Amino acid sequence: MNGRPLQTGTISIRVDNQGIITDIYGQLPTGTLNSVEKHPNQPTDQSTLNINPSFDGEAIAQSYLTSLSDVGQWQIDSIDVKPTITLIGGHAVSTYDIWFYAENSTSGLYTRPRLVIRQDTLDVLQKHETLNHAQQAGSGLGGNALIQQRNYSFIESANDALSANTFLVQRNDDRCVMHIDSNGNSWKNQVEVRHGQYATDAFEYLCNAQGYHEENRFNDIGAYSPINDAAFHAQVAFNLYERYAKTRARGPLNDPNRTLQVRTSYGPIDSAFWNGEFIALGDGFEFFYPMVSADSLGHELAHAVLENYTSLDQTTGFSFGIAESFADIAGEATEYAIAVQQGSVNDWKFNAESFKPTADEAARYFADPAVDGRSIASLKDWHPGVIGHHLGGVFNKAFYTLVTDNDGWTPIIGYDLWMTAATDCWSGLMSFESAADCILDSASNFRQNNSDLPADWSVERIEKAIINAFANVDVMTQTNHVDAALFDFTRFFDQYILSNHSSTSNSSGPSWEWDLDADGDSDQSTHRIDQSVRLIRDPDQEAQTVSLTMRQGHNVQTYSKAIPQADRYCQPSGFGGNTDYIKQVALNGQAWPASTTQPSGYADYSDLAAVEMTLGQDNHLTLTPNDTLYSRRWSVFIDLNGDDDFLDDGERLISEKQKGEWTATLQLPENAQANGKTTRMRVLMDWANNTRPCAYAKAGEYEDYRVRFTEETAPAPEITFNAVAEGLNVTINNTSQHVPTNAVWAWKVNDSDTPFATSYNASITFESPGTYRITLEMTLDGKTSKATKTVEVSATNDDYCLPGSDSDDVHLTFVALSGTGLYDELKSETAADNGYRLFDTQSTLVLTKKYYLDVKIDKPTYDFNAYRVSAWIDFNRDGSFANEERVMNRKISHSHFQQFEVPTESGLGETRMRVLTQSIDVSNPDPCRFIPDGEGSGEVEDYPITLSSG
Repeated sequence: MNGRPLQTGTISIRVDNQGIITDIYGQLPTGTLNSVEKHPNQPTDQSTLNINPSFDGEAIAQSYLTSLSDVGQWQIDSIDVKPTITLIGGHAVSTYDIWFYAENSTSGLYTRPRLVIRQDTLDVLQKHETLNHAQQAGSGLGGNALIQQRNYSFIESANDALSANTFLVQRNDDRCVMHIDSNGNSWKNQVEVRHGQYATDAFEYLCNAQGYHEENRFNDIGAYSPINDAAFHAQVAFNLYERYAKTRARGPLNDPNRTLQVRTSYGPIDSAFWNGEFIALGDGFEFFYPMVSADSLGHELAHAVLENYTSLDQTTGFSFGIAESFADIAGEATEYAIAVQQGSVNDWKFNAESFKPTADEAARYFADPAVDGRSIASLKDWHPGVIGHHLGGVFNKAFYTLVTDNDGWTPIIGYDLWMTAATDCWSGLMSFESAADCILDSASNFRQNNSDLPADWSVERIEKAIINAFANVDVMTQTNHVDAALFDFTRFFDQYILSNHSSTSNSSGPSWEWDLDADGDSDQSTHRIDQSVRLIRDPDQEAQTVSLTMRQGHNVQTYSKAIPQADRYCQPSGFGGNTDYIKQVALNGQAWPASTTQPSGYADYSDLAAVEMTLGQDNHLTLTPNDTLYSRRWSVFIDLNGDDDFLDDGERLISEKQKGEWTATLQLPENAQANGKTTRMRVLMDWANNTRPCAYAKAGEYEDYRVRFTEETAPAPEITFNAVAEGLNVTINNTSQHVPTNAVWAWKVNDSDTPFATSYNASITFESPGTYRITLEMTLDGKTSKATKTVEVSATNDDYCLPGSDSDDVHLTFVALSGTGLYDELKSETAADNGYRLFDTQSTLVLTKKYYLDVKIDKPTYDFNAYRVSAWIDFNRDGSFANEERVMNRKISHSHFQQFEVPTESGLGETRMRVLTQSIDVSNPDPCRFIPDGEGSGEVEDYPITLSSG
């Protein structure tokens, strides 16, 4: 965009043999497609990427590091600054992207941040930590207090670590080095292990002819020889990539001569990470023994693989979770390779061998990710509080299902499929669905290159297994290569909407039969895949099993799914102290019982009687904290569509700071389908400003209640309209209220029986000036209501007056309009000739809506005076600017930001906004004045505006 890279603006495409695009993966940010310059496989024009010489990236980096810790000295390495375009709140902003790695030995901190700096203000707009911390436990053949001691054994003619069941070294007489030289383009043992975070060379030790490394650190850190474990597991993990076609073809970490560097004993920290150059392994501290297990090494190496073979964003959103799952899977494949060699099996747990609590516990789990208390096992369980490693549980379980439910599959084979997809089409920001679609579409490439999967696994059979594995975690995928019945469900208050996601290879179209009560009989049939079915919720059951059968001739496919009937709202938590909690909540004059603090910071009162709320009307909510000492932030959420979450647009109705008891007004949208339905309301009070529906209230509490929606009797229709003449054209805005959607409209002139329009709004152009009578007729249920207005039509409109100034010492530098769905920067930073300019930038304002006008001025150096800034909008479109049309008028030194509202009676159509600044201090400035030389200076700018009814 504008010659700069657009952050997160990367997608992948798949083309067929004729070069035709068949699939697109990834996402571009909303609203950027039309303004993005598409230059595939073309270098960027470097002239647009120049960095301002005064920009001091290292100073900004140091400032950021000091905010993390001001104890000790930070050492910065590998700082990189690139000009970019970043989308902030939907708007493109010129930024600098700063990447660097830094260490603070005194504080024991290590970081590889990515900072997004606004170019004009140098504000930090975004910060992302890109060190891929495993923070998990590991195991090694040296062992630890949890898994006991393990020994390496010397064998002759060792070719690789896995077959030798020990790590490999280079020996020269009595010196052994944990470094294997590069073997060209081969993934073959070429790992260098260093000891300590400041080591500059591979670890070297005295050894005998059998390469024996005598070390026992059990009394120090509870582990025998972490560096032996690290060397062995790193070599096994590294060598696995020789198996996979994608990585084998492009060489180690996409560089034929690259050696993997691993640094052990990276301080007493419960962490392991890939920092862009090497893998760092902590010695453990509170929760872990040294982070040197096979799955820990495989995990961190996988982050390096993603970084060097794909453009997947590993730092944010669902892509973060996809990357963490990919790394967990790589760790399990590494663990499996060693287990099979030793006559055992992998444990389907991540970092179980280093996690201190017990031998049965782990950092994460594949079979049931939710066991760790934070990960999710279904996409339906996601909420904004689930990020990173814990978001990876969805893909972890899908992988586990694929491998364990299908004969012939192993973690190594399954990881090859994931690797194929990652290098084929994972890029930028991805949703779970997009990443899963990519895995499904990569089945053919995987089958072609993988010889370990039994031959009876055809591409079609692989695709069906992938579809079923992801369906198990509620991620829906489809293809036109196979036949597979599949459906998903969404809750809507007291029922479930069942949507068909079946795959079919036959364009003639199958039929579908739905068994809604598990009795084996069809309860409903559909003949189009876009037809949905509704299931009534039964709260007395734990789950309802639904089956979908797809029939196409003799081909019959059936898919069954148990639909849980209980509420599935995410459960927040909080401080739980007696200093900040919700004392009482009342709705529309009806109070729920007063309460005291809850130890968990969350109280579920949804078993109490529901209180009614009126749809489309104001409702009054009274919120009472435990005291009146200081202000707290209140947030109120209502599940408006009854889908077990508070994530949809408009479901956060309040976010406001208040002191003591207060009453808020809630206006619910009109929704006939919600009438009579019961749903959940969540109230959050937090002194720490938390505003998320499912998070941790650091100094406050969450409470849940039930509410029931009702509708008031609809008032009688009121038929009104506005008519605005501009020349011979009249624009008519229908302002009628309380009118049902089935009303029929007709617009007539004078005594004519024939309508000139039958639309809701209308316009008409007359042939000559004069006085005309316009009538609006509304017909409803056979009855007609009318409203009539008289309009004067003239031939032309007067031109706007032309102001200006001979001097531009004081002039405008910035004008912007903003509001809901609008942000228009209207001018550049230059003064106009003769003090006046008419711009062609067009903005649209909606009647009754509120907007902000942002104006900045420039003046001579060392001039500290304030100057008058005024602005008018010709709301009645009469070609002039009246005092009552003035939306800004004050003296400013540099900038001013002011809100205004578009009047209801404004005309519709094109009009003009005028912005003025001048050195002449008058409280009621003339929008038409020209300032000659010697009487002052200033500038006037006009902007085209369109007034719309919405």
